[in-house]
Amino acid sequence: MTRRPLRIDVHVHGRGLGHASRIGPVITRLREIGHDVEVYAPAAVLTRLGEPTGAARSHVARGLGAPRAILARARSDARSLRARRTEVLVSDGDAPSLLAAWSLGVPRIAVGHGLLFAATRIEGAPAWAQIAEGLNALSAGAVADRWVVTHFAPARSPFPHVEFVRTDLTVGFDRTARPDGPVLAYFRDGLDGGYVDALRAHGVPVECAGDARSPMSASGFRARLERARGVVGTAGSNLCAEAAYLGIPMLALAGRGDLEQRLNAAIVERERLGVAADLDTLDGPRLARFTASLTGVRAPARTGSTTRVEDAVERAVEGLTARRRRSG
Repeated sequence: MTRRPLRIDVHVHGRGLGHASRIGPVITRLREIGHDVEVYAPAAVLTRLGEPTGAARSHVARGLGAPRAILARARSDARSLRARRTEVLVSDGDAPSLLAAWSLGVPRIAVGHGLLFAATRIEGAPAWAQIAEGLNALSAGAVADRWVVTHFAPARSPFPHVEFVRTDLTVGFDRTARPDGPVLAYFRDGLDGGYVDALRAHGVPVECAGDARSPMSASGFRARLERARGVVGTAGSNLCAEAAYLGIPMLALAGRGDLEQRLNAAIVERERLGVAADLDTLDGPRLARFTASLTGVRAPARTGSTTRVEDAVERAVEGLTARRRRSG
């Protein structure tokens, strides 16, 4: 264990529910140990985390203006780090805070699912898409001292600073519940590509779980997912992981411009966890394949790694502070 409590800043990027769901157990663990943890995230993520005193940070979207926005945020984050005398920074997909911490010599831990595509080669996934997403992940993780990679895919990395983990998303799910309820639908941006109406037209009952802007409560989502006969939604890593653990088929949808979700959907198909389809164009044959897979019988649980994200982050914090004590 560390010799004294540390000032740790946790910066969270993103709009979807996955970032908040993944980083929540990390924040809890670090505080249980006794560390002084300050959370920085978009307002919606702070609300989801139950962090009313957290500091709101804007979401830096991709695009031509991203480099300028990242540098502006990095300068602001550096001022915060310097004022608080932060000793360790944990970043869930947030590039500006990592750059700020690197510029000040603050130890850095990157947490995220996109890091998978820079840490290892995923067999069966489109090589060009993996290269593009790997480069994107490096923009947020290249300057980190440790990578904690959360993903539902089975994978290994040759790099010693990388650890693959599962999240606590699957803890507490009841796999004994009979999966005979409606198909559960979740779309990050609220756009379903017509698939929900098409499923209903085929006689498949569907219940919608909202989107990142107006989500169903975490407890409500969990209760419905436990009994769902299947899942249809955008192929975010966490939703794929939950479906894989519960052993229910997923219709994993991804828009043409979302390379990460296209890769996730390809992995869902490759691992026979469900059916991948294009969000932008209704694909009747793939919809039919998914409908035929709704048997109401659970498949064996699939979790990838068995290590929890909070365990890996705790070890990373200890390792980095021990290294700094030896060198200082």
